[in-house]
Amino acid sequence: MYFEKPWKISILKPITQKTMNPNPMKHAALLALLLSSIIATAQVMSGGRGTTPPPVAYASVNQLNMLLSQLEQVAQSTTADLSKLRIDKWKTDSSNKRQVQADVASIQRNLQSALPEILNQLRASPEDLSATFKLYRNLVRSMTCLDRL
Repeated sequence: MYFEKPWKISILKPITQKTMNPNPMKHAALLALLLSSIIATAQVMSGGRGTTPPPVAYASVNQLNMLLSQLEQVAQSTTADLSKLRIDKWKTDSSNKRQVQADVASIQRNLQSALPEILNQLRASPEDLSATFKLYRNLVRSMTCLDRL
């Protein structure tokens, strides 16, 4: 069973790191889920299987671009926060430090190379449901790695 170590002990209640620092990637994942459900609903309402869906409305594209730009900002701030981690100063064994450093490097590579490519694909074709789910899966994987830190 996993128990968090108290970050700061108070007389009333221990304050843990998770309560002190909310994870912005969870918000981004929720936004991606909302976006994918909107697009899926629009595709279902567009008609039968053999028809091509109508182009996405201009207002929807503006909302999508706004969500994607917010996601880019969260990714940049997360990358900056990860670079400030002092894993070498952590009081844990060396194998755990190496694993965490590998996880951080993987997350940073994802946020700097894979995520911008997926966002550009989604901007290029906002009606593409597979690109939306690709973004969603990428965010879920990143969130899972961040939760392990």
